[in-house]
Amino acid sequence: MKHIPLISTSLAVALVLTGCAPLGEKLNGKTAAQAGAEEQVAVTETPKPEFSAKQVPPTTAQSPFDTVTDEGLGVEWQIRSVRQGPTGGAQILIRMKNLNKDFAVPPSAIGDPTLSSAGGNVALMQVPDQGLDAPLGALAETTISYTFNTSPWNLSNAELKLGNAVFKGYLSR
Repeated sequence: MKHIPLISTSLAVALVLTGCAPLGEKLNGKTAAQAGAEEQVAVTETPKPEFSAKQVPPTTAQSPFDTVTDEGLGVEWQIRSVRQGPTGGAQILIRMKNLNKDFAVPPSAIGDPTLSSAGGNVALMQVPDQGLDAPLGALAETTISYTFNTSPWNLSNAELKLGNAVFKGYLSR
């Protein structure tokens, strides 16, 4: 009985070794190494779609708090609120939604917004965490803010231009 495991092991080793013998044999007159060396494999990468802004005329919101679709950037804009900024000025919070399903919108595509009121153009203040700080992913949504050197109460007859969107009227709710 002690010889059965030894015989089984010997038989298993012999079967494995006989299976390895054909590896060096020729296939269609060529060794496996020769056949593999002649194969040509080409790797191609599908190009990923990239963001490209289109030149389109600006779209003006019917009311200051309506959603505006910016066809040039492929985004939606909506003013969420206007409030006193933490460092002064009028801070405008804006919802931005990327409508592109294949690519992100880079911050550089937006540019700086412009604000004008009855007194003329209003300067954009240099404050931290202003605007879009990283690309907005495909179909993603975020809230961005811009702070202007005026009071929220001075925006009764104002015009905000952001991307290809224009918001006119009383911007403070």
